[in-house]
Amino acid sequence: MAVAALWLVAVSTIFTVVSLVMIGTSAARLLVFAVIVAVIVYLAIGVGVIRALRALTRSYPAADAGTPPHAAPVCVCSDW
Repeated sequence: MAVAALWLVAVSTIFTVVSLVMIGTSAARLLVFAVIVAVIVYLAIGVGVIRALRALTRSYPAADAGTPPHAAPVCVCSDW
């Protein structure tokens, strides 16, 4: 989900930059640079969060490392 959010930010940035370049005023050029800097910072933070989450999930033991005794399956015996 976070990767999809980063993709949407990148695509919307392209449209924002193209529209501001087409306006062509000095204020639009200033906004283009501000948008580009803000997106680079946002993408760097987003990638850092994704990498931290992946490292966090790798630090947990594997799910098949053995079943703890309290989670053993219950045997239900019936006369059916």
